[in-house]
Amino acid sequence: MKLVCCPAVVLVVAVIGLNTGAVFLSEDSPWTITAGTTASVTCGYQNITNYTVYWEKEEHSRVTPGNETLIFQNVQVTDHGNYSCVIEANDNVLENRTLDIRVSYPSGNISISVSNRVRANYTISGGANATLECSVDGFPPPFITWRKDGAIIKEENLTDHYGLRQPPTDGFISVFDVINAGREDSGTYVCTANNSANQNDSREAEVHLAVPTYPPRHISISVDKGVKAKYTIPGGANATLVCSVDVFPPPFITWRKDGDIIKEENLTDRYGLRQPPTDGFISVFDVINAGREDSGTYVCTANNSANQNDSQEAEVHLAVPNYFPVLQNQGELSRRFTVVEGESIVVNFTVVSSPRSLVVKWSLQPDGSNETSVWSRSVDNSLWNMRNRTLSTDVQLFQFYHVNVTENMTGLYRVILTNGLRRNLDLEYSIGIGYDTTGRSINATDVYSNTTDLNLKDDEDYESTWKILLAVVVGVVVTNVLLVVLLSFCIRGVMPAAVEHVYHAVDESLMLDLPVTEANTNYMRPFDPYSMQRYLNRGVTCMETDV
Repeated sequence: MKLVCCPAVVLVVAVIGLNTGAVFLSEDSPWTITAGTTASVTCGYQNITNYTVYWEKEEHSRVTPGNETLIFQNVQVTDHGNYSCVIEANDNVLENRTLDIRVSYPSGNISISVSNRVRANYTISGGANATLECSVDGFPPPFITWRKDGAIIKEENLTDHYGLRQPPTDGFISVFDVINAGREDSGTYVCTANNSANQNDSREAEVHLAVPTYPPRHISISVDKGVKAKYTIPGGANATLVCSVDVFPPPFITWRKDGDIIKEENLTDRYGLRQPPTDGFISVFDVINAGREDSGTYVCTANNSANQNDSQEAEVHLAVPNYFPVLQNQGELSRRFTVVEGESIVVNFTVVSSPRSLVVKWSLQPDGSNETSVWSRSVDNSLWNMRNRTLSTDVQLFQFYHVNVTENMTGLYRVILTNGLRRNLDLEYSIGIGYDTTGRSINATDVYSNTTDLNLKDDEDYESTWKILLAVVVGVVVTNVLLVVLLSFCIRGVMPAAVEHVYHAVDESLMLDLPVTEANTNYMRPFDPYSMQRYLNRGVTCMETDV
């Protein structure tokens, strides 16, 4: 800046402080001038004519002795500050006025530092925090725009923060914080600054931030693409549990059910050392043909080299209210029993299912013979019998009785249980006769030397499945026979005359050759089509009877 002192040529623009003196300035305070231009301000005093004027800048540094006009040629940024116009007469200070001069200039000297270090590239650990500081000068304080990989992430008008003041020594500061750094925080950050001195000429600085490793986060479990805390699936159905986690490097996954490990998987083996996909790294646990044992709480735990001591986990509760039958004791699955001929034996199976199960098959296959139903072998229920006892809500005891075992009752027995779901329970056991009574082996079941001990008839919950099935079959057969008979009567009732004649001849041949007496008038014989025709002519339907 070059300051020029001139004779007093006073242009009065404003008179300030008339109560304390008649000092006037040609510019109001604060006064903003633009860097690189020429500017001037004049100071005067109204009440007397014999006075001296000089200017000083802060701390009494006199800059214009004996001149009323302060001139700035090629204004510099450093010209800003507080300037005082001092009025003297007879070596005495009569009055002074201060003018706050500000210099407007475009934003510049912009830089980004991370953790107080200015570099083009930074690497931070996953899970750590980092502060990006954009330092910039210029006046007025600039408008700051933060971008990451081209997308705006923050905007800030530093005038709101600093007010209309010249920049501090280290410039105006705008801050962007990275918290718990992860994959999405890697990228190029750009700070752009502009102000009214350079609306069309902004300044920017950039830095590349790398997060090579970071611990697991954003972990969740979804079941069939839905993320909830609890899921219910029907028994026999399939379900896919998907554990998704955002982490690098790919984590080690541990699946647990009710605290027990059910699967372990190192996702680096599948994904390699790559950044995670958009939906994160995925680990899958499949529930196939869901049963009672699949109900419980499933937990997916993830950790990697970035957090060996700080794993992350997600959990989901899976409920299977309906499930196919299974044995409560797997030791009952396949057994062989040896008895003495003439003894009786009860074979027990404890079954867990929901809803309750029924026996749909009980068969015997003697050695070298075909398999046949046990029920067809013993219609009178004298040699075989079965009980189904309810022990609790979902536990049943199936008991298969073999009375007075003989040679033709030995062989392989097969039992099939179902409760209407997609998987049945197949059971089998075998019975043989041992003739050495001192060395015979009886395996974990009940053997009786007489039928009285079996107590077959005193169980209130006793259900004989073969009786139910037999009743159903008989009912179906009887119903179908009645339908066929009625249908044949209806069809014959509308036959042409020639056909009716044939039926009439057949009816006559089938009539019982019995004397007509009161005793035999109720004998059943085929329906007379001529009688039917008479009813039809009278408007009677084929379902009516002759009274």
